[in-house]
Amino acid sequence: MFDFVTLNDVLEKATGWGSRAVMMGQGADGAWKPITSDELYGRVRALVEVLRGWGVGKGDRVAILSENRWEWPVTDFATLAIGAVDVPLYPTLTPEQIGYMLRDSGAKVAVLSSREQYDKLAAAGDLPELERVVVMDAGEFANAESFGALMEQATAKQQKDAGFDGMLKTVKPEDLATIIYTSGTTGEPKGVMLTHGNMTSNVNFSTGKMGFSEKDSCISFLPLSHVTARHTDYALLSYGVKLAYCPKFDQLAPAMQAVKPTVFLAVPRVYEKDSAGGGGEVGCVTGEVEDTALGAGSGEEASGGDIGWEDAWFAELEDGEQAGVLEDSRGVWRAGGGVYLGRCAAGDGFCRVVRGCGDTDL
Repeated sequence: MFDFVTLNDVLEKATGWGSRAVMMGQGADGAWKPITSDELYGRVRALVEVLRGWGVGKGDRVAILSENRWEWPVTDFATLAIGAVDVPLYPTLTPEQIGYMLRDSGAKVAVLSSREQYDKLAAAGDLPELERVVVMDAGEFANAESFGALMEQATAKQQKDAGFDGMLKTVKPEDLATIIYTSGTTGEPKGVMLTHGNMTSNVNFSTGKMGFSEKDSCISFLPLSHVTARHTDYALLSYGVKLAYCPKFDQLAPAMQAVKPTVFLAVPRVYEKDSAGGGGEVGCVTGEVEDTALGAGSGEEASGGDIGWEDAWFAELEDGEQAGVLEDSRGVWRAGGGVYLGRCAAGDGFCRVVRGCGDTDL
C-alpha cells in the first residue's frame, strides 16, 4: 500500500532509486537499453522546462498519440508535474477520430510517436488550439519539434532540484490529471475526466498484496491510453519494478525472450486470444493459466487434480518448448482492477501472472 496524494508522488517515488534501472526502451537498432531512476528524473525535468517555456501551465491539455515507449511516461510525468492535463490517444485511431478528440479536449500540445501518427495528425482537420507538435522518432517533420532535441539538457538535470520538487507539491488531489476518451460505441467518444485523487486511490490500494519489489521486471505492452495500463505502470514503478516498453503486440514474444520478466500482466482479452490460439499467437501464457488459477481461488478442483501441470507455459521462450508449470496459485484477489492468478515457471525464474481489469472487464 502507498499513501500517494497526487500522481506527482508516484514520480517522486519512481525517481528516488538513484542509479538503478527503472525502465528499458528499445533503440533504433532494436537493442534494449536501461534507463536509470536518475535519468528518468533528468528527462522529465528537461521536458518540463520546455513545456513551461512554451507557455503550458496548470490545466492546459497535452495530447499523447503514441505506442508504449519510454517517451510516453516521460511526457506523462512532465505534463502532470506542471499541473497540466494529458490526453492519451490510441495509436490506432483514424485522422477523423484524432481531430475530434484534439478539438474536444482543446489540446495545446500534441506529442506523437512516428511518421504514421504525424501523417494522421496532418489529415485531422482544423485544430485551432493546437500550438506545438513533437515527434519522438528521428527525422524531418515540418512544423514539429524533435523529442530527441528536447532531451539534450536531460543529462545535466539529473541532480535533484529544490525548485522542481517544490513545484510537484503545488498540485492537489482534486486537480484534473487526465482525460481518457471512451470508444464511442454509443455515439461520439466521451472524455472521462479523472483527477489525481481518482488515479492515486487505485494505485494506493490495488497491488498491496501482490509482493512486487525492485527485484521484479515487467513488460509494458497494454496501451497506455487505457486506464488499466496507466494505473498498473504507476504502481509497478512505485515498487521499483523495472518496466520494459514494448510498442507492438506482435513484438511481445521476442520481448519476453529478451527481458525475461518476473511479472506478466494482461487484460482478459489477451488471455482469451492466447487460449484460442493455443499459446502461439501471443507466445506467452495460455488461457489455461487463468482458468486453473481461477478454479483454485474459488475452491474448485482444477482439471488434472493438483495445481501444477504442464499446460501453463511460455511458448516461445525456449524455441517453442514448454518451459514450466503453474504452481503456488494464491487464487483470485481483486481490488481496484487486479486479479492475481498464480506463477509460471520460465527458464531459471518465475513469472507471476496477473489479469488487470477495467470496469468493463470484471
